[in-house]
Amino acid sequence: MTKSTLVPSLVASIRAGDVDGVLARAVTLEEADRVLAAPGILEVFDAAHGLIFGRDSSVAYERLGLAEPEGDDRQQASDILCAAQTALLAVLQDVEKVRKYAWRSIPPHDRVMQVLASRERGWNLAWSTLVCEIAPTRWHTARALVRAGLSARPETDGYVLGMIWAATLVPGRAPARGVGARTRPLFEEEPELLDDDVWRVFEVEGNRDISLTSHERFWHDSLIEWSRTGRLDRGRMLDATLGALSRDFPQHKAGFYSRLHDDLAPTVAEITARASTYIDLLASRISPTVSLATRAVNLLGDGVDTGALARAATSAGRMARGQSTALTLLRLLAKARDPEALLAVTAFLEHESVDVVDAALATLESCAVTPELVGRVVVVAPAIAASRRARVNAWLASHGAEVAPATAAEVAPRRTEPPREVSASARARARIDELARTAPDAPWPRVTLDEPAPRLDPALAIAPVASAEDLFEVLARALEEPTDRVTFERMLDGVSRLGAPRDALPTDQTRPLAKRAATLVARGGAATLVHAWLTGRHAHRSSWASTDRFGDRRIANVAERLHRGETRPLLALPSTSNFFLDPRVLVARVRAQGAAAIDVEDAVTAFLRLAPEHHEEALTDLADAKGPLAAALRHALGGESTPDAQHPALWIAAARVRASGGDDPGVLAAFPDAGPDAGAAAKISYAWTRIESSDRRSSWARFTVTMTPEAAPVAEHFSVLLATKGHAGNGAQFGIEGGVREIASVWPGDRRTFFAWGTERITRNVDWSSAEWANHVFLEPLLDPDVPLDEHGLMLLAIALNTKEARENALATDALVLAITDGRVVGPELAAPLAFHWHSLHEEVTYSHRATASRWAKTFTQVARASVLHAEVVRRILEAFFAAPPAVPPPDVHALLQLWLDLATEAATGVPEAARAAVGRIGKSGKAKKIATRLLALAQGPSAHAAEAHALALAGRWQRAERWAWSRSSGGVRRDGPW
Repeated sequence: MTKSTLVPSLVASIRAGDVDGVLARAVTLEEADRVLAAPGILEVFDAAHGLIFGRDSSVAYERLGLAEPEGDDRQQASDILCAAQTALLAVLQDVEKVRKYAWRSIPPHDRVMQVLASRERGWNLAWSTLVCEIAPTRWHTARALVRAGLSARPETDGYVLGMIWAATLVPGRAPARGVGARTRPLFEEEPELLDDDVWRVFEVEGNRDISLTSHERFWHDSLIEWSRTGRLDRGRMLDATLGALSRDFPQHKAGFYSRLHDDLAPTVAEITARASTYIDLLASRISPTVSLATRAVNLLGDGVDTGALARAATSAGRMARGQSTALTLLRLLAKARDPEALLAVTAFLEHESVDVVDAALATLESCAVTPELVGRVVVVAPAIAASRRARVNAWLASHGAEVAPATAAEVAPRRTEPPREVSASARARARIDELARTAPDAPWPRVTLDEPAPRLDPALAIAPVASAEDLFEVLARALEEPTDRVTFERMLDGVSRLGAPRDALPTDQTRPLAKRAATLVARGGAATLVHAWLTGRHAHRSSWASTDRFGDRRIANVAERLHRGETRPLLALPSTSNFFLDPRVLVARVRAQGAAAIDVEDAVTAFLRLAPEHHEEALTDLADAKGPLAAALRHALGGESTPDAQHPALWIAAARVRASGGDDPGVLAAFPDAGPDAGAAAKISYAWTRIESSDRRSSWARFTVTMTPEAAPVAEHFSVLLATKGHAGNGAQFGIEGGVREIASVWPGDRRTFFAWGTERITRNVDWSSAEWANHVFLEPLLDPDVPLDEHGLMLLAIALNTKEARENALATDALVLAITDGRVVGPELAAPLAFHWHSLHEEVTYSHRATASRWAKTFTQVARASVLHAEVVRRILEAFFAAPPAVPPPDVHALLQLWLDLATEAATGVPEAARAAVGRIGKSGKAKKIATRLLALAQGPSAHAAEAHALALAGRWQRAERWAWSRSSGGVRRDGPW
């Protein structure tokens, strides 16, 4: 059969949804036929894929040459896709061509077996290997190919993950389309899997969906039982668990192997036979693995290789976060009394537990001292807890060494004079003169930014797309970088201004863009617009009220104008990359637009992006402008206008600019029931609520955010949509990084509701119980020194400082360091949000995602190390927190107390009178009580660091004012351009 007859016949069967017809042709194909047919069938499959998985099924029907059926005929689409999948499987040459389609490219199991019976064994292996990688839950198909002799066993990790998942399926349940249900458990039905395949589960980490951890109950119990009954060799299993632990899988994955190893309960003889492996595991970066290895080594007695132990324990001293583990290792090192072992003891001087530090010091104080040992202590001494510094210094002095410095915090150079003149308003906004008049040891005035800071930094200026050549470059980047919102805004404006008529653009550049957009259209965003524009079709325009649909409507509006052949600049293109828009620029755009139809979403976005400066100049430029858009803009800028009942969205957006964070009486009277952040500012409240299970056997504490006044959101009212979290609290876009960035880009001047919803999401996942990768985007605005840290920003910052996820915690740490430097945080204001997240309800429920003192202590320690200023402010945060602590502090409150003790010792000060009573009530015994007693014993007095910290704080505020002065002197962003 030639290509001229083969491809059309297969395509005809696909278009008819005739899977049997496709099979009849597929099983008779020669390899040469497959090579000829593959490119054409792949293109047809891509179109068929769009019937179900594309953003616009009408496009897919058009590509297939079919009329779009009336109504929702999913069965027809499903039959066509199945036929296309089957045909593609029969002719495909390069299996990588279907990787991007994942499981959506795989036909039902019975069709796969029929088609692949006629294909080469080597190709089948390549295909089944890919299937295991892109769709591990189709493991049954890959396994059936192996059993039928049609393929060798795939060596990919996906094959193992598929087996892990398949083993847990209940007999009688079909695992996938076309796969018959098993009558018995997998390893009873296929016992040969226990010979070799099952051992690979110890070599594969797993992914977020499938791992031994996610199916622990079945796999743990089964492996233990197989070991007990002899179906699996016990010695090999012990070796396999240790081998898995040596691979340093992430802690939540490694935990499975630790627990399995513990439950295998190795004997002393078995541990002794593997002594070197346990010692090597002491150097693991996973703390529970270090704990397991320590327990095993502790049982070895005198048979330990002290040299190997010392080398491994040096790393363990830094990785063994658990106190009991560290103390056990110290006892083993002290018992060895070997010079190399004593050098390893110094690593434990940096441990976060002062009890461990005390034990390490006791060991050093009782041992024979060498110059090398003294030198090692000199190196680590600055990192030792300040409350133990005197003891270290005494030991060093007794051996003729220099004592550790008084503080490990960096002392930044003090600036006494500003290098340039700044305005009185900038000095007042930074509260420079007020701070200069304040005694260093007294409470400092805080920078609240009640008067907004200048936001039009010329260094952040955005250049509009100026030519077709620039447009194609921006389009290509927008397609490949969907989270780059600046590029998206430039692309949207560029297409709106230059995109019609598209026939005037060079086809050698539009053709590849159209092809690429077609492959990406399912993910929306820039691809939706490019595809709609270059195919001459309308983009999907939903009227459903949600924040993500608001963005869709912006795209659809531009696509509709291009379809009509209309071009014009966007009103909302920001002037700077922080998404602020120069009011003078917006006035020029509005005047240029004249009487053109109003693009409501574009206008609302433009209003909400207005920068706080140049309003008076913009009002002057707008004086004689007419029309509803000009009237609403005049109101936004502070002028006098009467609300227009025909354009509520414009006036609501104008109210949010004119009365940022407050009520607008005129708009509230005109639109009284529009909801939160319409005429009336959203009233935001936070609460912990108790949720009971239906059977009342369990309960959990839930953090909730409430916005009032309540109202049903309207599609064009973005500020209201955001206050209602995208509609009914579901907030689809809040779970996607690109979506969160889109939402953050629309309203940069008022972060109250954005911070509130970020606080809810992060609080509910503070312990990283689920992988919510988009949450870190809520924290990025905290790094902007000109974003006010009001009660909502502080609430977000407080919980973010306690997050378990590394990126979130790092962003929060950086944000606090910056906020202390620029004066937005001076100490007491952070105490109340910290206490709020320690609600007593956590102690009353069965389950709770709660903040921990140890994570706060770790984060604050990092912040305090930034400079003397930061150490001083962190100490003041803790003083204010413990002056009014929560009613029920957490069990690990001693961690924060210890940090306070260290900082107070460094500053040569004690507990202020306002906090002494509360500190005295902490605990009746235990570690927290001991630390509290030591705190109360410190002599009260002015902080030894206050003067230096005060000078650094003043220098930081001068730097702010100088930056504002520079931005203001430049006159904002240039206004000359193709508006």
